Amino acid sequence: MEYFEDGAADASVLYPYDSKGAYLLPADAVLSFLALQQRSLPVLIDCLNDGRLTNAVFDGNRITERMRVPVGYVCLDILTGFVSGKPVSDPACSNDGLGACMNDGFYFRPDDYFLCSDKDCDPRPWVLVVQRNWRRMFLAGRLRFRNPYNEFPASIYQGFKTRKK
Repeated sequence: MEYFEDGAADASVLYPYDSKGAYLLPADAVLSFLALQQRSLPVLIDCLNDGRLTNAVFDGNRITERMRVPVGYVCLDILTGFVSGKPVSDPACSNDGLGACMNDGFYFRPDDYFLCSDKDCDPRPWVLVVQRNWRRMFLAGRLRFRNPYNEFPASIYQGFKTRKK
């Protein structure tokens, strides 16, 4: 899994793909969160400040070097796939790139961690602000789970769709 600064913001653990661009099945952990539906949200919010490093990579930019991505950013990736629209993002937005269409205070970058060792990083204060905003909206009942596979056209994800009641 690799996140790109100038990518189309389509890199996500929800929709992994191989070197030829063919979609792959998501990791078991992602499917476990999917099965929890609304109950996954507080767990994902709680892990936003988790600085343990994963095997996912951020390609960096002119300021930041290539780095392994902390668990907290992967949790944010999943969370932003499970919750969309107000108050966290602009549903009418069609912009591209890291954090595109996210409302202020609900997104941080994969390099918003510092003092990294070979095992973990510390979250910058902004990560904690974002976590607090997500938690506040969840506790206020303003966040609703949506299954990201319901509208995704790739046939490999057909088995993950939720039936409409």
